[in-house]
Amino acid sequence: MREIRLPDGLAPGLAAGHPWVYRDHVGQVNERTGAWVKVRSASFVAYGLWDAESPIAVRLFSTEQVPDAAWIRRRVEEAYELRAPVRGRGVTGYRLVFGEADQLPGIVVDLYDHVAVVVTYSKALGSLLDALAHAVADVTGATSVVRRSKDDDGVVQLQVLRGARPAETVVVAEGEMRLWAELYSGQKTGLFFDH
Repeated sequence: MREIRLPDGLAPGLAAGHPWVYRDHVGQVNERTGAWVKVRSASFVAYGLWDAESPIAVRLFSTEQVPDAAWIRRRVEEAYELRAPVRGRGVTGYRLVFGEADQLPGIVVDLYDHVAVVVTYSKALGSLLDALAHAVADVTGATSVVRRSKDDDGVVQLQVLRGARPAETVVVAEGEMRLWAELYSGQKTGLFFDH
């Protein structure tokens, strides 16, 4: 595994939890997108995914180990437990994984009742999709886990990662209110949960 040495002055911010290393801090590194790298700044050490194209050269995931399927499952379990109060209020459509806040930088997973929609913000994250899809399905009981992306023409594509291809719309509840999530044409992943 390649080790990338960073300026010592970055250590305090990284140790405080900043999950990104920008390209201008790494110098010349010849590594393939999606490879795990070890990052060192003074005494700080972490493991992240290398991206050869993005201004964010490394997204940091763990200070303890190279993440594996069990590590990813623990992050999904923690995220699911944190959202228990939301489910307890009768909400069946919500953000399950919120990227950096859930220690899965660059990854969003929105749950629409029995369908989970994954969005990734870096090509490097493709190597995590299989483990993530299995964890999401196992933890939440989702019968369909799909990745939503856009092709070069801006057309929405849904890639089935686990289970069956979902219907174009799914009804979710927010208490007594019912909302149609349009998985193929709706904003963001089908709904815009912030609105």
